[in-house]
Amino acid sequence: MINAEERKGSFSHMARLVGNVLVSEALGLDLSNGPDDILRFRPLEDFNIILSEVIREAIDKKLGSQALKRDIDKFARDLISIPGLSGVIITPEPIENEELEEDDITKNNETQSNNDEKENNSDNNRPKPPKKPEHIKQEKTIYEGLKKLSSEKLESLYYSICIVSAKSHTPLIAVGIWSFIESLTASMGREETTPFKDFLNKHRLQKLGIGQGKALNAPISSISRIAEYGNLTKHHKVAAQFDYSQMINDMKVIEPLISACINEINNND
Repeated sequence: MINAEERKGSFSHMARLVGNVLVSEALGLDLSNGPDDILRFRPLEDFNIILSEVIREAIDKKLGSQALKRDIDKFARDLISIPGLSGVIITPEPIENEELEEDDITKNNETQSNNDEKENNSDNNRPKPPKKPEHIKQEKTIYEGLKKLSSEKLESLYYSICIVSAKSHTPLIAVGIWSFIESLTASMGREETTPFKDFLNKHRLQKLGIGQGKALNAPISSISRIAEYGNLTKHHKVAAQFDYSQMINDMKVIEPLISACINEINNND
């Protein structure tokens, strides 16, 4: 807890820290719904670990009460490297998962039962669509593999395409994914004149252990879409990628391929 002495002057410093875009992203704050509905896209355990460090800085003011933006930016980058963080990106959810008391659960169950009965007797009992993910999930094996590569570019690109909302910034993420795959395959030895969709052909995918025959159709299709729409978004004055759900799904499909590429680079170094 923060005592009265520690509170003095800490709140303004805390506001300055959280107001920094990189600190907000490090915490995993999703502000897309406005200040009245702030969500988080980091697991609660990760969020609490990072938040405790931000609070400690607000109290200790090691950066100084008038810290420069570049110092706060560096502080934010250090936050995501705290030991013990899972590095996972989740579907945005409320900052706190409040547990209901037993009496509240009983009351809610009774209310829900009554509501269900009413809905079953009405025309409003229609299936609800599933909630769509809005971020590319940060896969732990990829995150850890990239750290072993010691490639600041690849690590930063992967972090960015996962932390930025794919729904709100679809064209930007499309170009980011294209750049990530382009750089990853270049690290594997791809010639500059060879497009990465040609480099990641069926023969190479088989050698990487991704599968054989029809099992390769899905990753090949995903890579082709990433290449096509990334190029269109980069170079055409009108055409761009706006289908964020397909983009998120394509990244999910090629997760094993990305991991295999990273492993090959690490094994050859």
